[in-house]
Parts: sequence; C-alpha cells; structure tokens
Amino acid sequence: MVKLMMNNTFRPLPTDHPFIVAEFNFQKEWICKAKGIEVHVAQFALQSFDDNLFDITNVYCPIAIAQSVDKRKAEYFAGRYLAARELQNLGFPHQALEQNIDRSPRLPSDVIGSISHSNDIAAVGVLPSSNANRENIGIDIQQRISSEICDDIENMVVTVQEVDLVVKYGLTRTEAVTL
Repeated sequence: MVKLMMNNTFRPLPTDHPFIVAEFNFQKEWICKAKGIEVHVAQFALQSFDDNLFDITNVYCPIAIAQSVDKRKAEYFAGRYLAARELQNLGFPHQALEQNIDRSPRLPSDVIGSISHSNDIAAVGVLPSSNANRENIGIDIQQRISSEICDDIENMVVTVQEVDLVVKYGLTRTEAVTL
C-alpha cells in the first residue's frame, strides 16, 4: 500500500509501540561549527513492522520501497522516521523525504544530514546549515566483515598505509578493512 502524505503533520509513534526497541543519542563535535551534532540511533524490531506505520506516522513511502520486501521497508521506515522526528525537533515543517538520484534523503535546502541502516539498527544525524550546498555529513552503519572476506577484498579496497594508520589507532586489520 502506497499513499502520499495526507498533510504536513508528522505523528510520532506511541512510546510503547513495539517497532522501536531501544534508542540512544550522542553528541559529536562538528569540526566546522561551534556546536555539535546529535546522532540518533535506534534498534527496531523487524517482526513489529507493518506497512501501516507509514500511514500512522505520515512518513512518505515511495513506490519502489512499497514494492520491496518487509526488511527493506522496515529499514527505510526506521531511517526516515528518525529523520522526520529529528527535523520536527529542530523546528522544520514536515515534508516527504524523497530520494536523490544517489538514494540519499532529499532534506530541506537549509539542512545537512545523513541516514544509515543495517539489519535492525538505524542512525540519523541532521543539522541546520547556511551552506548546505557546500557541506554535508555522512553516517554509515556497517557490519564487520569476516577475516576470510578481509583476505579476499583487502587489496581491492584499501592500501597497506591506510590499514596501518587505522591499526595504529587501535582497530584490528579486519576492522580497518571493514571501515
């Protein structure tokens, strides 16, 4: 089921809704700004996903997502839901967060941000910006690769110097290649 947004009102899920299992936020210093950015991370329950969550919250669901498997729809919903809620908290009016050509969210013109999801985790960070056409942020959730996959792809994705640099700061070789 795909419906366009009925109006410009975002409706948060009730706090006892089983889709959002756990949430936490953390501040990250923003190098170019005097203030930091708050990153919101949520664990969600795929088994509690229902297509009606798009309608309940008024989060836009494009046709390509509506035709996807439930796992993809749940991940998409979780990320867009967190972004819509954070934009509302920052005082921005609710809007459909359509996709750009690269599948990134089309945020309001005076906002920079990023959404990432993997399995049952979604993360979002958005920040008002007067230079949104010249700056952005990126968040990525990545599952750690196995040492076997690391052996297979290491020479294709990183240099020895890059791995050495990251290992120098405390990550393992496999974590460095995953990163």
